[in-house]
Amino acid sequence: MDKTIQTTAEEAIRRSGAYSFLSLAYLDIPGERFFKLLRFPEVKDNLDKLGLDTDSLLSEHNNLKALEEEFTRLFIGPAHHLSPHESVHTEFQGSHWGEVTSEVQRFIELAGFDIGHHFPGMPDHISVELEFMGQMAQKEGLAWSEKNESKALDYIKIQSMFLDKHLLNWVDSFCDKVIESCFLSFYRELAKWTSSFLWADRKNLSRHDVTTTN
Repeated sequence: MDKTIQTTAEEAIRRSGAYSFLSLAYLDIPGERFFKLLRFPEVKDNLDKLGLDTDSLLSEHNNLKALEEEFTRLFIGPAHHLSPHESVHTEFQGSHWGEVTSEVQRFIELAGFDIGHHFPGMPDHISVELEFMGQMAQKEGLAWSEKNESKALDYIKIQSMFLDKHLLNWVDSFCDKVIESCFLSFYRELAKWTSSFLWADRKNLSRHDVTTTN
């Protein structure tokens, strides 16, 4: 395989891993399995290379009870909490299952993503949107590995469009609110990196000069 293509394929797989990691982090309370995954050398090295301070997250391993309380307080409630759904942050009334929710569902289903397999809740939950990006990046990497440039560019276009139409429209607002509301460094560092990684990834995808206007 051409070295440039191989490097691009490996880059896509690294990006896929980062998106899937973020999806997991926002999906549920981080427990022993989460920290075991984070300590896995390949995972840790990949995230470190992409700019995440994994040591800062790992330092919270002994605070599992506090992390459970933080996750619940931030994202579940029952008191005032930060909804991890795009529609709440982008629609005028800030309600669930608005037009944005339906748009996300149509987008990911047309791209062949089975939401029910990954998450039983609403399709505009941040963990779903991040996992969708991870799956598209993984397919992009596979296409590069198979030297199918046309298919790889199609997946890049899908990723670019989804970032532009959805994730980048609300990730900063969501992450800023997490940073302002959290008590532990775990979610503060996670939110900071989530926003910076997504914007850096959009810039990275733009190197392929794939139009997203259609």
